Amino acid sequence: MKKTFAVYYKRDVNEQGQLYSKIEEKQFNEAIFDLRDSLAEKDIDLILITQQNPYVGNGQFYGYWKPNNNRRFEKVNELVKPDLMHDKGHIDFSDGFLNFFNSHDFARLGRNKYTQAVLAEGFIPRTYLVCSEKDYDKVLENIKSEQIVAKPLDLNGGNGVTLYNRNNLNENQSFPVIMQEFVETSGGIDGMVNGRHDIRLYIIDGEAAMCSIRQPKEGGWLSNTHQGGTIHFYNKSEINPELLKFAQPVIEKFDQFGGKFYSIDFMHGNDSWYMVEMNDRPGMPALFQDTNGAVKEFHEKLATMIAKELA
Repeated sequence: MKKTFAVYYKRDVNEQGQLYSKIEEKQFNEAIFDLRDSLAEKDIDLILITQQNPYVGNGQFYGYWKPNNNRRFEKVNELVKPDLMHDKGHIDFSDGFLNFFNSHDFARLGRNKYTQAVLAEGFIPRTYLVCSEKDYDKVLENIKSEQIVAKPLDLNGGNGVTLYNRNNLNENQSFPVIMQEFVETSGGIDGMVNGRHDIRLYIIDGEAAMCSIRQPKEGGWLSNTHQGGTIHFYNKSEINPELLKFAQPVIEKFDQFGGKFYSIDFMHGNDSWYMVEMNDRPGMPALFQDTNGAVKEFHEKLATMIAKELA
């Protein structure tokens, strides 16, 4: 009997049968179809579940979306109990019957940047938890960079991230946040990238399977594609060996909390490597973004890991 793998998004499928309507977010829609094709080769069905499909308990949803051959999602109104799930929407109604390949402990870790910073101490820029303006003195005493980065604990995609001059910390800052030493990355990385950047390692079953290099728009400093940055993908053989060596103990730290597929962002500045943050539910790249086979190889590795988990 075929096994069923489900991807859950806290989004809606639109009238055109697509997960997203924005052109710049085509990646997320197409990546699910690309993964479907890789899983089909392993005799595994992929379905999409969204917030339009209510959870009824005992690991079951009422309704799901079936990807068709026209790369659209068709609605199916029947009960379904996935054998394994990728939670892209941070499900908050689990009763112990849903089977995820990333554990709940790992998902909680992905939602708290301060916990990540504590776990990765020694690999991350100097970081402090700030709960009120009273903590600013501690920040200024211990962070010496002229600019200081403030990040909400639980947002992704660069949302809410602010860059302050150390002499002008915003009194209207919402709390709690982490405040972090700013690392200038404009020197790039020899042989890989010129200018400001971050490098995302996609981790599958404990190994770096692929990397992406993201760069901010001209004059910017946030590399997130949601903030106008660009992204290019590279296979494992093209990843800087110094980065792989630096990243290995970081990967081992996060793996112990039950992560099977996640990403870790890194950057290079001040002649050193730094971890930026971990994302427990990274977006999957789509094949139309591929230039050198890296994305195709990524989907094959992800499908292999899913098949292993379902065996």
